Amino acid sequence: MGVSIGVESEEAKGSLFYFRLPSEKGEETALPTPLVEKTIIEPNTHERLVLLVEDNVSNQLVVSGILERINLKTVAANNGFEAIGFIEQGDTFDLILMDIQLPGIRDNQVNPHAGYPAPIIGLSARASVEYHN
Repeated sequence: MGVSIGVESEEAKGSLFYFRLPSEKGEETALPTPLVEKTIIEPNTHERLVLLVEDNVSNQLVVSGILERINLKTVAANNGFEAIGFIEQGDTFDLILMDIQLPGIRDNQVNPHAGYPAPIIGLSARASVEYHN
């Protein structure tokens, strides 16, 4: 049948897992028309500012990209101390998105410390059932 599976591993360097499945080239077909042709979330018509408190640059790029699609401007802080700095310098945020596993200062320290009225929503990149149990 031509199916193969394998692993290559080197201590302290990592592992490579792979599989190969033979296939034949299929027929080209047009993509189906989407059932929903309208954006589910309506774009924001006036500028809203979101403070994104996230220490992982990749996550900052992903979240900022998603928010930009609905016309939300994002300011990124790499930690809670930077977030407090933005707030104390007078920036007005409509929403604060904060990593729930942020090293250093936590979400409950940012809001009371600054006396800031914007809601804080916790973010997590961990989506597995095992993590939440």
